[in-house]
Amino acid sequence: MTGTRTLLKRLRSQPILRRLCAGFDGVVRDASGATAIEYALIVVFISILAVSWAAYVGTHVVNFFTSVNTSF
Repeated sequence: MTGTRTLLKRLRSQPILRRLCAGFDGVVRDASGATAIEYALIVVFISILAVSWAAYVGTHVVNFFTSVNTSF
């Protein structure tokens, strides 16, 4: 047994810590939400790219129309 496993085994023997560790083990071993989180991160990344691209292009469009307006 590794040192970490020995420590965890000793901590789990405590009544309060046993309940906390049992709840934590269930959360750690449940990977059903991992795919949803990955998709959410992809959506966030694409949204950030879209907003930054729109801000960049928007300033160039404004500058273009401003120069067209001043040329009249």
